[in-house]
Formats: sequence, C-alpha cells, structure tokens
Amino acid sequence: MDENNSNNNENNSESLNDSKNLPKEKEEEVKNPNEENNENNEKNENNEKNENNENNENNENNENNEKNSQKNSEEPEKNENEDKKSKNISSRKPSNSKIVIESINKPKNIFDTEVSKITSKGLFSFHDLIVPGGKNAKLCLINEPFNKNLRITEIADHFQFYEPMPVICIIGGNTNRKTKLMAGLSRAALNCRAIIIDSGIQTGIEKFCLRKNLNLIGIAPENQIEYPKNQSEFSNKLLTNGHTHFILLGKDDKKLMWGDEIKFKINFIERLIKGKKGAFDYQCKVVGIILGNIPNCLDECLKFVEKNWPLVLIEDSDLSQEIKELRDDYENNKGKFGEKMDLIANYKKIIEIDDDSENLASSVHICLTLSF
Repeated sequence: MDENNSNNNENNSESLNDSKNLPKEKEEEVKNPNEENNENNEKNENNEKNENNENNENNENNENNEKNSQKNSEEPEKNENEDKKSKNISSRKPSNSKIVIESINKPKNIFDTEVSKITSKGLFSFHDLIVPGGKNAKLCLINEPFNKNLRITEIADHFQFYEPMPVICIIGGNTNRKTKLMAGLSRAALNCRAIIIDSGIQTGIEKFCLRKNLNLIGIAPENQIEYPKNQSEFSNKLLTNGHTHFILLGKDDKKLMWGDEIKFKINFIERLIKGKKGAFDYQCKVVGIILGNIPNCLDECLKFVEKNWPLVLIEDSDLSQEIKELRDDYENNKGKFGEKMDLIANYKKIIEIDDDSENLASSVHICLTLSF
C-alpha cells in the first residue's frame, strides 16, 4: 500500500511538472470557458451593429432615390408650364413698359455692358461703343426719330442728365483746326459747366474735352457716319475719340441725310437746358458756334434764329464767310445768297469774332451767363 501511494504521488508530481513545462502555444489554447463566452458575445454585438448600419444606409439610399424620381417627374411639368407661359407672353400685345431685345443689327465694335433696353415700339436702344485706341462712349441708336411716341427725356435720363445744363452747340464742323481756338471754347465750357454738342465727326474740340473731362455729345444720321476703325487712314465721316456720348438716328431701311437730325437735336437741347420735366423751375442757356462745312447746317442756324438763341460766327468756312460778307453790306448783298441767308445775316444776336481763343471763350461765357 505504501509503495502504491508513493508511486501515485510520484506520478502526480511528474504530471504537474509536465504541465508547467508545456509550450506557450498550447497554454494559449487552453482557456477558461467564461472568456470564450465573453468573446463570442462581443462578436455577436459587433455583427448586430454592422447589420443595423447596413440597413440604415439602404434606407437612406432608398429615400434619396425616391426624392430624385419625384424631382424628375416634376421637371417635365415645370417645362410644360414655362412653355405655356412663354407662348402666352409672345401672344400678348406690347405694353408701354420697356422690354428686352435679343438681337439687333449692330457693328462689331458695339457691345453691351448691360442688356440692351428698347421701348415696346422699338424706337431706341442703348449700347457702349468701342473706340480703338481711345475712350469708349455711350451710344443711343434711335430707329424712328420722328415717331410721336419717342420720349427724349428717357434718353437724357438714361445718360444721367437730370439737372438743367448750359449747352454749346457746334453747328457744322468736320474740320481739324490746328490753332488753339477750340481750347478757348473748352475753357468756357468748363467754367460754365456746359455740355458740348456737335455732329460726332471731327471738329478739333475732342482732345480738349478729353483733357478737361467734358461731356461731348455727337448727334448724326447713322447713314452719314462711319464707326471707328483700327486703320490709320483718316475719313471725314469717322466718329471721333473724345466724345462721351453718341446719338445716331435712322436704320438700314430708313436712311437719313444731313439736316434730318436737326429737329431731334433742337428738342434734345431744350431738354438739357430745362432739366427733367417738372423737377426744376429754372432753365439754362444755349449758344451756337457757326463752323459750317456740313450740308444743310444753314437750316440748323435758322432754328437758332427761330428760338431766339445767340450765335457766334467764326471765320472758318465758306458758310461763315458768306454770312460775314452779307452782314458787312446787307443792303447791297441782300438776296445774293438766298432768303435763308438773309434771315441769318439780319439776325441781331450774332457775335462775330476773329481767330482768337480768348475772344471765343469770353463771347461764349457771356452768352451762357448774361441775358440780352
């Protein structure tokens, strides 16, 4: 018995020692059952979470797909409604309010900084004019200058001429004076805050207006002028750099000649010297500078006589010399140059000056500031 017990003890001790001497890999394999259960529970929880996330994502995708399908179904309905509205608008009669035009026959050097505005009757539109190598100018194209529905005040308002302003109107022109005569005219305009109006083509005043930042408006029939070009060749029909604004009359199927612009020019001058209608209780003065050299400018002089506006006569053109000759000896030369010339030569508000810038500046200043 004792021997058996001793043998059993020895075997037990050997088994314990063997278990202690097991390799690490086998030790790791032997685990508690509780630890294995905990790990299985954690895995199950993670699997459940992943399944829930996948279900949520699928639900969100389904909702987005439903929304997109609803939008796609609504878009054709909107397009149909827009088409119906556009058809209804096109079938309506034009109103008195301004509408937008999509196309207009314009030269390549005309561009729009804003959408072209045109009246419902299609009477005029506004643009910007590119002057190669110069300063861009505001441009108004008037298709029907003699239409009764044409409102000149809209054009002046668009150019932001609201207050009454003195006006110097160069009658004729089409010359490039190398003297400093026009420097005196620009100096008088600066001192009187006057707007200068000419025919849009070269008169010699342009460079002085650029230096003094004066408003120079050219008014002419579109058929009688040429738009500025990059070419160096000079043309007496070219619109010149230095103008801040141009107003051109007529269109391709309604070509106008020199002299056809006079009525509009006189009405525009009246709007400038009176200011915006009903806003001011005073008006400024206007003076005309006779240069000649443009066909039918004699009719413009007669309009000044009818309005009782003063004229300044410069010995610069054949027309000026004829008027001076007639005035020097009216009794003997009466009827020599026609009835129109007689009316102008006999006009009391004509100031004759020689070729001197100071005399021109003082004469213009007197006409714009004093009443006589």
